[in-house]
Amino acid sequence: MKKFLIAAMILTALAPLSATAGSISGQVKDASGKPVHMATVAAGGQSDITDVNGKFRLKGLPDGAQKLTVKKDKTVKESEVTVGPNTAQDVTLP
Repeated sequence: MKKFLIAAMILTALAPLSATAGSISGQVKDASGKPVHMATVAAGGQSDITDVNGKFRLKGLPDGAQKLTVKKDKTVKESEVTVGPNTAQDVTLP
């Protein structure tokens, strides 16, 4: 019985971790297909800045529907993304 209680406590403590196991990675490009450097990408309370190749990665996101926001200068693009363990999502800015 004691082992069962310990196992139940451990599983209960780990439950919140599984709820934030999602991630989004991808590339931001402009309308001509060129990578966009230094764009801000945000979702689920996390954010990242794209590298010189337009690549980004957001970790520790809750699984499920999230609003993905990409900003560069005065351009903003929002889209709905379903987050899972390794979600890939490329974005093209107008």
